Amino acid sequence: MASARSALFAETTLRRTGDGDGFELRCPPEYESLICDWALAYFADPTPSDFACPVKVIGADPAVRSPFGPSPDLGTLPGLDYDVVPGAGHFMQLEKPRECVELMVVFLERLGLA
Repeated sequence: MASARSALFAETTLRRTGDGDGFELRCPPEYESLICDWALAYFADPTPSDFACPVKVIGADPAVRSPFGPSPDLGTLPGLDYDVVPGAGHFMQLEKPRECVELMVVFLERLGLA
């Protein structure tokens, strides 16, 4: 399972270099940094009562180091359906897929959608 996750991650983030002698990121580093800059520029605390539909937020374990710094504690926002996947980092859906699916299925069942 771990090798399949690694292969999927590599396939979606890497491509062969022009000379075919190695690999490089599909998204050039300068674009990757712009994505982070833009995302942080527009980051704001959500107001769950303003959401037009049910929302489930599944977050990484704040104790796991992330290249993006510590995760905000969304569990303090009133009305937000928020869970953390213990031991999971930024790529939690690859690291702990079963746990992510279980949390989502419980949410959908509660809404009568699963």
